Amino acid sequence: MNWGTVELEPEVLDWLKNLTAGQFATATFRTPDEDDGSETDG
Repeated sequence: MNWGTVELEPEVLDWLKNLTAGQFATATFRTPDEDDGSETDG
């Protein structure tokens, strides 16, 4: 299954590279409204 690609800003890539494995796993599977009710799509 192809999930597509994402273009990252350099500062986001740097941030991701500095995460622990557990933090990275959380960041990659978290949805915008999962924890705080925020939504990016409106």
